[in-house]
This record gives sequence, structure tokens and C-alpha cells, in this order.
Amino acid sequence: MGTYYMAAAHNVVRALDAGGIGFPISKKDLLAKVGEAEIRIDFDKKISLSEYCSNIKIDNFENKAQFFCALTAANTAFA
Repeated sequence: MGTYYMAAAHNVVRALDAGGIGFPISKKDLLAKVGEAEIRIDFDKKISLSEYCSNIKIDNFENKAQFFCALTAANTAFA
């Protein structure tokens, strides 16, 4: 069984909280405020929140749940 890094979502929550992000918000405004935040997405990999959100297809988030659903979908590979 492999080892999986499970704290990426927590790291995003911390970046959103540190940036004072509230919802609703546009993707553009969210990234303008916290896009440069470094997010650890694996044991040995950090990327900017802008890069982590680059594949999100929607432009506005009504609430945090919608943002996280979009973020998860944008970073999930189906084989």
C-alpha cells in the first residue's frame, strides 16, 4: 500500500484564511489575493495556488464548498 499526502486541502484552507477570503468570490479576485501562496500538494512538492487552480473551469464561486469541488475536479486524473 502506498503513502498518500492528504493535507493539500488543509493547506489551501490555511491560505484562504490567511488572505481573508470570503465567498462569493470570482476566481480572478481569489487569485489576485492569494494566488502567490505556496501550497504543499505532496510530501516533496509545493506549487502556487494560481498553478493549483489553473485547470478550474468556472469563474465564480458562491461558497467554499463550490470552490473545493472545482479544485478537486480540476486536479483529479481519471485513468
